Amino acid sequence: MERAGVENGAGQGLVGQARRARVVIVTYYWPPSGGAGVQRWLKMAKCLAAGGAVEPIIFTPSNPDPPLRDGSLLADVPEGLRVVTYSGVEPGRALRRVLRRERGGLETTSAAKAGRGGLAGWVARWVRGNLFIPDARCFSVRRGARSLRRWIERNGADAIITTGPPHSMHLIGLRVQRACKVRWIADFRDPWVDFPYLRYLPLTGYARRRHALLERRVVTSADRVLVVSPTMQRNFARAYGRTIDLVYNGYDSDDFVGLSPHVPSRPFTLLHCGEMKDDQSPRALWNALAELRGEGSITPGALRVLLIGRVAGGVLAEVEAAGAGPFVSALPPVAHTELPSMLREASALLLSINRVPGAEGIITGKLFEYLAAERPILAFGPPGGDTAALIGSLDAGKLFSHDDTRAVKQTLLAWIAAEGAGALRGSNGGRARFSRQEQAEAVVRIIKEECGRAH
Repeated sequence: MERAGVENGAGQGLVGQARRARVVIVTYYWPPSGGAGVQRWLKMAKCLAAGGAVEPIIFTPSNPDPPLRDGSLLADVPEGLRVVTYSGVEPGRALRRVLRRERGGLETTSAAKAGRGGLAGWVARWVRGNLFIPDARCFSVRRGARSLRRWIERNGADAIITTGPPHSMHLIGLRVQRACKVRWIADFRDPWVDFPYLRYLPLTGYARRRHALLERRVVTSADRVLVVSPTMQRNFARAYGRTIDLVYNGYDSDDFVGLSPHVPSRPFTLLHCGEMKDDQSPRALWNALAELRGEGSITPGALRVLLIGRVAGGVLAEVEAAGAGPFVSALPPVAHTELPSMLREASALLLSINRVPGAEGIITGKLFEYLAAERPILAFGPPGGDTAALIGSLDAGKLFSHDDTRAVKQTLLAWIAAEGAGALRGSNGGRARFSRQEQAEAVVRIIKEECGRAH
């Protein structure tokens, strides 16, 4: 790891016939940071480094404030990968101290919706929405851009890739593109202005206009724009009248090498991995379990639901209120390296899309790992959304609305019987096109096109 501004290997960029494009990836999340935000470009950097056509270099803060940490992800960092750091400013830590005794706060979106957290919580959300634009990392933009510009001047780069959220990373790219005349690819893992949770902050008119202006500057200034779902692709293309590239998150096929085949077991195990927020609670599932038990169709000894990861209190409250408590166990997060075998061992996998405006465009990163595990997916979300279309195209399971209790009951009974007979199957072979390796090839093509235009 090196500090920004320190010269290390200057002039090793594009040389002779074996030219490698030197690409700096500007990301807030990097191991040992954990959670969903780190996966996309950790895995992408691994694939790019292995491919040989691109030399990825990571540019990331030395003092991030991630929601989770997972040291096991360090094993995915390619040997010899250059990681350049800068010192960021993290006001979110101070705000959380203000809210230490309050429920809700900055990171709990359901609390923002409900207005929980008292006066201190409302003030913190107001500060977050109106003073931290686009996010709490905005105070590091100038410092990060200056550090990256100096590093590029000393070491050289053919392109930069910024990934958000936090969308402040894109503002670093905006400044560096102008100063260094490098090609710039802006990667949106989530929307910006249309991000559902932005609606739950008490934004002033000025703040809304500022968010919109910054998004426009980024999307119209970047040489290429990447998004993660077809709906996002259509929305950005429609709003800005330009070509938008779709690059899915995907799964790392290396993570699933050598896993034992699934062995049917009792009880039937429905597994959910990762965070489950209040607005993800699959009410139809809790109601279905309670009704099936009341009808004598299943018992807690025949089926269990495992929720591994951070589970919001509202979810557990709904489980108990529905009478599904005996079926459900909430367990702490596990290292990401442990997940592939757990997914393969499960009878079926639970996925729930947030009940928010714009949910049609949400494709969670865990969906692709579910596909790789080859177990059927019981999903909840908008029937006409991108997740529904993807699951349907691969015959990978079934998706229901959050309130379709009757259909969920029928499916559970059918799947329990099929699992007992050893006949319950997951996705078909079409999932291979969603591997991280396939997605990395798409990014390499984009990088080559842009570097070709620059020379």
